[in-house]
Amino acid sequence: EKQWEAIKNDARRPLLNRATQGLYPPGSTMKIVTAALGLKKYPQLDEVIYNCRGEITIQGRVLKDLRAHGSVALNDALAVSCNSYFAELGLRLGTDDFIRGLESFGWGKKIPFDIPTTTIPLPRSTLQSPNGLAEAAIGQGEIAVSPLFMALVAGSLGHNGIMMRPYLVQKIRSPDGKVLWSQKPSLLRVTASAEVALAVQEGMLEVVKHGTGSAAAIPGIEVAGKTGSAENPAGSPHAWFVAFAPAYRPSVAVCVVVEHGGQGGRVAAPIARELITLALSQGD
Repeated sequence: EKQWEAIKNDARRPLLNRATQGLYPPGSTMKIVTAALGLKKYPQLDEVIYNCRGEITIQGRVLKDLRAHGSVALNDALAVSCNSYFAELGLRLGTDDFIRGLESFGWGKKIPFDIPTTTIPLPRSTLQSPNGLAEAAIGQGEIAVSPLFMALVAGSLGHNGIMMRPYLVQKIRSPDGKVLWSQKPSLLRVTASAEVALAVQEGMLEVVKHGTGSAAAIPGIEVAGKTGSAENPAGSPHAWFVAFAPAYRPSVAVCVVVEHGGQGGRVAAPIARELITLALSQGD
């Protein structure tokens, strides 16, 4: 009984399934969602050139980039993870369209799954302010997600905007190999049009080929991904990486979160590379 009390009161929360029930700010992985919402509202967005000066001031508050990126289009902004570009895009989307867009991806809902999950919170009140909106557009502030949810988000953008319902067990076989039961894939929701999903996918390919996610590159396999380093008031940033592969006809989607890990491109992306390599080697 004493051991049980110690486990229950452990600040590290060992009984929490972080993959399905943990909530973390998504950091720059959120930019693939903001990109999708931007392309839905502005179909020619990928042709627009934005001048990143290294920071953007919103109602007196300064949001900074690691450096001034200069002239960037959408794919460039994803590849270098430009905060200014996506904060500005969030402001241009406006509160109502941003909230509706988040709802289309599943914010405010619980993920149906074989084991317990948590509802993905939708911070409506925070998104009413320009600063709250800009922060959410780059994955900071009050926005929070589970790793399972972001794997579904990434997977949907690799699957023509179709988010499939997740399941834990694919099939059950008898000792002699006969299939006794198999799971039938089913649609969970449509997050984006096929055109929008493909455009975001192109940007995610640039992230791995020429951007912050190069550590996830696998020879002979096109990996589409996005890095994130989510600010954490309790310590070092959480390192994120979401990806799917092979691009254009993906069979695997992954999300890696390393608590207090630092940079997503340096810490989480190599782990994702190993996961993707292993998953693709297993086949069905």
